[in-house]
Amino acid sequence: MQVFINNPVQQTLIFALVFVSILLVTFYKKKNSTSLSLTQELKGFAIVAIIFSHIGYSLSSNNQFLFPFSVFAGVGVNLFLFFSGYGLTFSQLQKGGTVLQFYGKRLLKLFIPFWIVLSALFVSSYFFLGETYSIQYVTKALLGIFTSADMNSDINSPFWYFSLILFYYLLFPLVFLKRYTWITATILYIAMWLIVKIDPPSFSGVIGLYQVHMLAFPLGVLTARYIHTLKKLLSSHKKVYAHYERFIYPAVLFGLTILIGYLSLHANIGERAYIEETTSVGILFFIILLFMLKKRESKLLSVFGFFSYEIYLFHWPLLYHYDFIYIHLPASLATLLYLGIFLALAVILKKLSDFVFQKYAYILSKL
Repeated sequence: MQVFINNPVQQTLIFALVFVSILLVTFYKKKNSTSLSLTQELKGFAIVAIIFSHIGYSLSSNNQFLFPFSVFAGVGVNLFLFFSGYGLTFSQLQKGGTVLQFYGKRLLKLFIPFWIVLSALFVSSYFFLGETYSIQYVTKALLGIFTSADMNSDINSPFWYFSLILFYYLLFPLVFLKRYTWITATILYIAMWLIVKIDPPSFSGVIGLYQVHMLAFPLGVLTARYIHTLKKLLSSHKKVYAHYERFIYPAVLFGLTILIGYLSLHANIGERAYIEETTSVGILFFIILLFMLKKRESKLLSVFGFFSYEIYLFHWPLLYHYDFIYIHLPASLATLLYLGIFLALAVILKKLSDFVFQKYAYILSKL
C-alpha cells in the first residue's frame, strides 16, 4: 500500500545529503578497470535508480519525495537489458558452448533465486495478507510467465521484466552467430518487434512495457563485439588531449552530467513509443560513456550491482505489501535503512541460490 510522506522535499534533501556523502566516501581510484567492474557499477546504478523510482512514484503518495533521483527507472531497466545482452554475447565469444550447456547454466541461475523468492511470496501472501492465487496463475508464474504488472493483483508487479528477459535467454543461443553478432542482434530485435506488432491479447497488460524496452538487449549484443574498439577510441582521445586534461576532462564530465540530467527530466514519457525508447537509449549510452570516462569507481554501486538481480526479485513486495519502516520512521532514514536491508537479504538469497546450484551441478556430475 502507498505511504504518506511528511515534508517530502525536506526528507529528500536529508536523504540526498547522507546518501551522496556515503557514495562519495566509497569512491576509489581505478587501477585495472575491467568490463566486469564497469558492468557491476552500472548495474548498481540501475537497481538503485529503479528502487528510488518505485519508492518515489509508486510507494509514496507524493512524487516529490526522492525527485529527481526517481526519474531514471526506464533507463535502469534498459541498462539491465543492455548488459544482459552484452554479458551473454561476451561470454559466448570468449568461452562458447552448446545450446544445452547455455540453458543448463544460464536458465538455472536465472530461475533458482526466482523460484526461491516466488515461493516465499506465495506463502507469505497466504499467511500474512490472506491472498490466494489460482492454479493457473501459480503455474504460469513458476514458468516465468507474467502477463500483467498490476501492483495490487500480481504477486510482484516488476516480474513483467522476468518474462521479457526469459524470452531473450530462450532465443539467444538458438540464433547466436559468433562471427556475425549483428545478425543475432537483428533477429532478436525483429522477434520482439513482431510480438509487439501482433499484440497478443493475453499480454495486453505488459506489451506497452515491452514496446519501450525492446531495443536495449539487441544493442547490448551488438556492442559486445565492438567494445574493445570503443575503449581504444577513448584511450586515443585521452592521449590527444593529454596536455589539456586539466580543462577538457572536467568539462566533458560536467557536460555529460548536465546532458544526462536534462534528458532524464525531459524523457518524453508518454510520447510515442519509439520516441520514448530512443530518448531512454540515448541517456543509457551517455551514462555508460560517463562511467567509462570517470577515473574513480564507487565500491557501493559495485556491491549493489553484484547483488542487483537478487534485490530486483524481492524489493518491491517488501516495500509495498510488507512495509514496517516508513510508517514508523522519517522517510529519509527509512529509505537508507531499506537499502541496507535489501543488501543483507540479497547476500542471504545469493548464498542460498549458489548452494542449490552447486548441489544441482554435483548431482549432474554423478549421472
